Amino acid sequence: MVRVHTPSGDFDYAADNLVQLYDAQGAPHPDFTSAIKRPDARLLTTSIGDGLQDERVANALAVALVERMRTGITAPIYIVACENTITSLWLRTRVEQLSPELAEQRRLGRPLPAVFLPCVIDRTCTKIEIVEDRTVVTASDHATWLIQKGPSPELESILSSATAVRTRFVNNTEMLWCMKLWTVNCLHLAFALIAARNGWNDLHYYARTSKGTVYLHNLVKEIGIMISPRFTDRLRPLLKLLLNRTATQLSRQPDFTSRILRKMWSSPTSFARDSYFKMGIPMDAFLRNGGTRRDVSLLSSINDDMKPIENKGGLLLDFQASLGRPITDIA
Repeated sequence: MVRVHTPSGDFDYAADNLVQLYDAQGAPHPDFTSAIKRPDARLLTTSIGDGLQDERVANALAVALVERMRTGITAPIYIVACENTITSLWLRTRVEQLSPELAEQRRLGRPLPAVFLPCVIDRTCTKIEIVEDRTVVTASDHATWLIQKGPSPELESILSSATAVRTRFVNNTEMLWCMKLWTVNCLHLAFALIAARNGWNDLHYYARTSKGTVYLHNLVKEIGIMISPRFTDRLRPLLKLLLNRTATQLSRQPDFTSRILRKMWSSPTSFARDSYFKMGIPMDAFLRNGGTRRDVSLLSSINDDMKPIENKGGLLLDFQASLGRPITDIA
């Protein structure tokens, strides 16, 4: 969802109903623009996955931010994209590409109506319910929000009061983002694929079987070996800790293979893009599985340091086996 946070209440725009952001003609929805223009609107968060790449979303945000700027509100609204493969800075670039007025403000060094903050959101949400006027999200016990330190001393109080998860402010989110993709998302996706291959829909139950326990142990070990060279000696113990913590969560938190793998059935290209990031599938495999050169360019622009890891064996072979056919046939 896209959520505009204010002291008097939040304005939610559901990921499966983004017409709340723009109308049938693709123009920004007046209600969304009004929410952004509120003087007490100081935080906007997104959690809509691939929906954030819809140009209409960025355009709605661009128009709303220009309106906020024109009203004379000097306090910026903080925008945090809580996504796995799309960053806040990528969103800022798209918004400014669609708004020459905002781009000119940045070029001239003038105050901008929004500050886009990179973040790493580490929580597994297994269920979302709309209850009356509230959105109830069921998440794993461990839920941490790591946010790039911002330019304002008031930022921490604004963000900390807007969420129930543990919020921490760090100097650099890039390394933590990379580590989280592998220790959480990669492990989760790979294990779900194998659970599905073995006929399990309840991921947490499969993790408790003798076969699932052995596979999960081997998967943790293999991922650690594959990515350890990317981290310093000081960070490797943390890497091991995160892998083991995720493995423990998989057996404790109710979750379902169908939730994790739904992209595989509905959108091979989207699933290939996820796999490219989370499992380190080489570039040629990504392209063969429905990814396009445009996708590759888009992903590369997100983080030039996030290169695909050449997968030499186990994970990629298990990935193939989980589908029951060669990886080149996904699309």
